[in-house]
Amino acid sequence: MMTKRFFWVFSLALILSACDSNTYSELEPIVENPTYNANIKLLIDSKCISCHNSNGEYLLTNYSAVKDATQNGNLLCRIKGNCDEVMPPSGRLPQSKIDMVDLWKSQGYIEQ
Repeated sequence: MMTKRFFWVFSLALILSACDSNTYSELEPIVENPTYNANIKLLIDSKCISCHNSNGEYLLTNYSAVKDATQNGNLLCRIKGNCDEVMPPSGRLPQSKIDMVDLWKSQGYIEQ
């Protein structure tokens, strides 16, 4: 009896730990040519601007500020979780969003 119970509890624990936590936002199509106005600004406005606005220390309120934060490595370091803290505080962004910011950087910070 105890062996059967252990087997079922162990099996359930194994199944639950194997589940992937993908959300719909992680399954979004990849943006091939991201621009600030069409893609990056939307991400910053939805995930960052509530803290990084005119009242905060690290401003992300316009193209120049976001470009500077990306160029100096601070933005990517924080959204990738390579720094002391992960941004946004609510949790790591989906990899597709991080990749989009990385691609925006590698394609030359296109604004329009």
